[in-house]
Amino acid sequence: MSRVGFASAIGFTLALAACANPGQDPPAFSKASADAALPDGSSLSPAARYVGEIAVRNGEPNFLILDKKNGRIIAFQSGRPTFSGAALTGENQADDLPSDAYGKTFAELKGIQYKITPAGRYTVAVGWDNNYGETLDVNEIQGADWDISIHKVWLGAPLEHRDARLRSSGGGDKHITYGCVDVDGPTMTGLIERIPDEEHTPIYILPNDERLVRVLFEPRGGARTASATRY
Repeated sequence: MSRVGFASAIGFTLALAACANPGQDPPAFSKASADAALPDGSSLSPAARYVGEIAVRNGEPNFLILDKKNGRIIAFQSGRPTFSGAALTGENQADDLPSDAYGKTFAELKGIQYKITPAGRYTVAVGWDNNYGETLDVNEIQGADWDISIHKVWLGAPLEHRDARLRSSGGGDKHITYGCVDVDGPTMTGLIERIPDEEHTPIYILPNDERLVRVLFEPRGGARTASATRY
């Protein structure tokens, strides 16, 4: 885990209310969204295209999108996707951290209920870690002695097969971290090269539950709010 961010409490309460009916279908996004191609030849998901259009309407043509459901991170420049790579996210596929997480130390964050990459609009800043080199730290998410960041893949638990998960074509394999976003070396370099602002580049972290997309991002979602242990 590394820095974690806060979308407004009111917004997330509304999101939960929107999902109160378990039979409710996820929102339908435009079919044109599904056809958007990424630089590596893969397709931009409908949710990612939809949120990308919202970011541009919000006056943010240069930004990152983390597509948790599909295990991808994408850099947008002038409103267009220019780079993408595989990304590992939290083992728990929930979209919000428990409220008590921010007051706990990393050692106290016991259990899968804390292994979450929170969804919402945040900003990232270039940082440094002695183990990983350059990182992209989420400004709005900071705990007692931990944060959430994007960094090179952690390989300290071989049985988790994080390197193989990054190479897998399935999004379902990408949920394994404590909350940080793990990428390979070339992806980390590609992201750093393309961020327009080393201190406050917007990042839109898409929820696994697509019913939350409109609640979090339209109209513009406020930043959620969590140095730092990074796994």
